[in-house]
Amino acid sequence: MALKNRLGTGVFVWDDQSIKLQSSLGNLEALSEETGKDAIEFLQTANKPSDLATMFFHLQYGSAYTRDEIYAAFFGRISEFDKPEWQEAFANCISDMLGVEKMKLLKPSQEDTQKKTVD
Repeated sequence: MALKNRLGTGVFVWDDQSIKLQSSLGNLEALSEETGKDAIEFLQTANKPSDLATMFFHLQYGSAYTRDEIYAAFFGRISEFDKPEWQEAFANCISDMLGVEKMKLLKPSQEDTQKKTVD
């Protein structure tokens, strides 16, 4: 009996261009190898256009864009990176890829925001 594939694919669409991303084991390992960080940790903390281009480069699925092509297409206009529409498109893509609710990506969990007291 074949195992069920549970890998999600997210599609990032910006300015009439798109790229599919997938969190396959090989893609995550390549991202970890290049960055020296756990891939999931990197996904959660990447916040510079160059880091995001690296992430898109390693997670792309069904395409073979270069890192420079990805950067130019999606991150070349730095002013757009901070637009709410860009952030929304990014959150939708990542949540679809990881199978995580978008709100969990955007908000820290309750226990992370609570002060812990020592008795």
